[in-house]
Amino acid sequence: MNGQWRDPLVGQNVLLGVLAGVFASAVFQFEVLAPAWFGLTPRPFILSHPLALDGPLAVAGHLLVQIIIRLSDALFFLMILFLCRLVLRRGLLASCAFVAVWTVADVLFYGSHPVLGWFSEGIFFSLVVWVYLRLGLLAGIVMILTEWALDNAPLTTNFSAWYAGNGLAVVAFFLALAIFGFCTSQAGRPIFQDATGERRPE
Repeated sequence: MNGQWRDPLVGQNVLLGVLAGVFASAVFQFEVLAPAWFGLTPRPFILSHPLALDGPLAVAGHLLVQIIIRLSDALFFLMILFLCRLVLRRGLLASCAFVAVWTVADVLFYGSHPVLGWFSEGIFFSLVVWVYLRLGLLAGIVMILTEWALDNAPLTTNFSAWYAGNGLAVVAFFLALAIFGFCTSQAGRPIFQDATGERRPE
């Protein structure tokens, strides 16, 4: 809020937010792939956002717009968590109510898998609560942005596909964000140093 982007705590929260978002995205991808492994009703693949399939400027604009949209999502989650705490007056009970309400809402109304959705949504919203309570709002914003952008990016291992570059651009953006967070969290300390704490020779 004060514009102190070089604060080590900011870097730590950005890095952990990206890692949490990558984990959450992997959980939702598991929900898509796992039904075929267990003989369950398949869940449709998560569709890529149309702008993520356009040219470089469209992908860049898409990411910038999502920063604003996911900021509002993160603030909305925070408001609901605060209201749960205000009504129930116990931290653990409020956290459980938050996870339960959002899990039920997403499974019943947002197209989650009827069986595996309970696990993936429960894990996601439990992670949201943990990030909010242990790391703070900034990490929560970065986590939600990372998860949503990766889920809706055209990611593929077929690098000859016409859309492969767009997916790699999204991955590169969050890789750069993670590198920024890691370097900033070091507070100017050399990244490569020996066991005594002295900087290694180049």
